[in-house]
Amino acid sequence: METTESPKLQEYGALPDWFDEAEKLFNYVLAILQFFGFFINLIHLSILTRKPLRGNSVYRLMIGICSCDLVSHILTFLAFSPFWIRETRKKSQECFLTMTYSDAFLLLYPVIALDITQRTSSWLALAMAFYRTLSVMFPMSGRIQNMSRPRWAVLTIFVVLVVNTAWSLVVFGRHSIVERNIDTDCNGNEVHLSQVRYLILIQTTLEHLHSTITYIYGIIKALPSLIDPILTILLTNELRKAAKRSLKCGKSSEKSENTTKLILFVTISFFILEVPNGFAHVTAGLFHGNPQILTISYMIQVFAEILPVFNSSSHIFICLVMSTQYRDTAKELYGCCRSKKPEIIIVEECGNHRRGTHNWYKDVYYVFNYTICIMQFFGFAINLIHFSILTRPQMRSNAIYRLMIGICSCDLLTQINTFLIFSPFWIRDSSKKEEECYMTHTYFDALLYLHGTTVLDITQRAASWMALFMALYRTLSVMFPLNLRVQKLSKPIFAIWTIIGVLIFTSLTTWMVQARRIIREYEWDYEYSRLVSTYGFIKALPSLIDPILTVLLILELRRASKRRKNCGKCGEEDKTDNTTKLVMFVTISFFMLEIPNGFSHIVNGFFQNNVPVRTVSVMIPVFAEILPILNSSSHFFICLLMSSQYRETARALFRLKNDKCIM
Repeated sequence: METTESPKLQEYGALPDWFDEAEKLFNYVLAILQFFGFFINLIHLSILTRKPLRGNSVYRLMIGICSCDLVSHILTFLAFSPFWIRETRKKSQECFLTMTYSDAFLLLYPVIALDITQRTSSWLALAMAFYRTLSVMFPMSGRIQNMSRPRWAVLTIFVVLVVNTAWSLVVFGRHSIVERNIDTDCNGNEVHLSQVRYLILIQTTLEHLHSTITYIYGIIKALPSLIDPILTILLTNELRKAAKRSLKCGKSSEKSENTTKLILFVTISFFILEVPNGFAHVTAGLFHGNPQILTISYMIQVFAEILPVFNSSSHIFICLVMSTQYRDTAKELYGCCRSKKPEIIIVEECGNHRRGTHNWYKDVYYVFNYTICIMQFFGFAINLIHFSILTRPQMRSNAIYRLMIGICSCDLLTQINTFLIFSPFWIRDSSKKEEECYMTHTYFDALLYLHGTTVLDITQRAASWMALFMALYRTLSVMFPLNLRVQKLSKPIFAIWTIIGVLIFTSLTTWMVQARRIIREYEWDYEYSRLVSTYGFIKALPSLIDPILTVLLILELRRASKRRKNCGKCGEEDKTDNTTKLVMFVTISFFMLEIPNGFSHIVNGFFQNNVPVRTVSVMIPVFAEILPILNSSSHFFICLLMSSQYRETARALFRLKNDKCIM
């Protein structure tokens, strides 16, 4: 519903001159730190979820904290990062309070979820310290010792998450995204907007209630940090008493003391986390009529966003220093104490080929997995930047770039799935030395491998087919420039239908093969082998068609260039040719992508009884997993080199041009 009157907005004091530039720089630093924090917490989670640790209630609560921290990193990136789909404002709109709907949506809902996860991790740390304090104070109490059971930790995580979610909904439930057609410029003059824009507002009738709730909300946010020092002192005193009791009884309590110290340091790391935000919300509730204090509280909230990154990243180092069990598990998981890493292959494909694999394969496979894992992070970061540029309004209105968005989305999912399936930094079954040659593995590993490879296959092939259709549409468009039916293929809506059609096709063809795979041994049958060989041919098909389309594109590009010269239209040549060249280079980058996997599946189908050939066919797709990373990462640089529109959009997005006038 459109309105014409300006809403009653909360009055703030003037921000310092340096604030805008400082906030912009801070957001870039925060976004980069999120990647490091996310990576550190992934390693931390992979250690915490090992069998020796997850059977302990303390480490189960740490798993809850780490999971919240991982989600917080993602949400902080979505809500505050400049590397994202944000509106590039014109000079006349710099002081506008209104924004696009997508910006308003990202500013409201991720912040609500972020508030839940950050506060949940703080309260879980508080609960962990509280349980440990009671356990040390009353070592003989049966009821107290029940709280140390792993099941109680799971219940605690669930209750804390539900309570925090309910409370956040109470606080943020009064916020709404409202349409506006009036805004105010930098001179304080009202501007009537040609297009509807949006504001995040609270109903003015509930202003007093909102300030009261905000005040209570601030106290609740700061409460863990106020209770933490009390629990820290109690824990320290009880630790000393327990040490004296152990000395009198002649029992060593080193392991118990280390666990308590670990909890102490984690509690201390949370001590200053919620104080700034809590203080800001308390002052906002108490002094909602004082613009200067509201301004200070706002600035504190902005710059305090860096604290959760440092806090969450510190937990892995605290655990490494304070817990021998954690260190031993980390060493075992990442191969510091093992001679060889057990190979993980699904049961149905283990067969005889595994026994024929050369000894060097395990060592190379182990190093390769670490290499591919590290490259995933660089590829993922490059594709995130690539995606943020492609989704700008001026780019996504073009059919070619819409197909590129589909390719980039598939590449992002491919990199996530590759990490989950092949990375050694993950929740893997740590086989004992005598189990290194076992073909069986845990149900979780089998489930992750089977369903992960299914999704991975869909996204990889979808990206290849989208690139193929992009080249096909461009070839037809250049060959038949006056044909209306062909030109319809260049419309953005047709790109969306192509993406949907490709995803359905690749999902069905993958399901055709993967649906017959089960997590147990079964006999290989002829029908299935024929199916696999057909499936392999479908996988290799885009790479077989790509060179044909590339040659056709080059020929048609030359003909079109001659036609334009004859017509005297030299001005349009560069832009059209560059778009065609961009499509050509992307097509070429996909040329070699599916051939190794396609060849492997064809061989698997035709030579199911030939052990040496099947061994080679299994090894090829393993090492070919590096190709999608190199291929997907190249698209960003191809677009930068070949498309002036892409370069201009990138400059505008990352503010490499300074359009501001200095008065």
